[in-house]
Amino acid sequence: MAREQNLLDDRLNDEVSLVVDEALAIITHTGSQAVVEQVANYFRVLGEPMRLKLLNVLRDGEHCVQDLVDETQTSQANVSKHLKVMLQAGILAKRNQGTQAFYRVTDDLIFELCNLVCDRLATRIEQQAQHFRTFSLASKPEPNIEEIAA
Repeated sequence: MAREQNLLDDRLNDEVSLVVDEALAIITHTGSQAVVEQVANYFRVLGEPMRLKLLNVLRDGEHCVQDLVDETQTSQANVSKHLKVMLQAGILAKRNQGTQAFYRVTDDLIFELCNLVCDRLATRIEQQAQHFRTFSLASKPEPNIEEIAA
């Protein structure tokens, strides 16, 4: 299970890198270096699997830090570190209530971007699966009539 998750994390990182590269290629031809840097920084925020896990939990709405720790099964320090990065990037907002801090997503475009990447990954995986199916069907020997009758 952990190996599968690592493979998915790696694929997602690769996919985010491709999206970043494509966006940077477009922006490089049309924008200034400062714009390119801002776009690259935004994508770097999304290039960390733990941040994507946190965003997935926050998709349902506001959560306190402890809820995020429980859902991601990691340390409070790790969760706080990633929340701070996303807060500074303007993706999240923070609300304090007593001794608890609550976070929510302020940029819903994040979910659309993640959905696009996940859809692209799913399409590629389906295409790969089809290649395997085609290969395995092509390599099967045809049964002869005597085998079918038997």
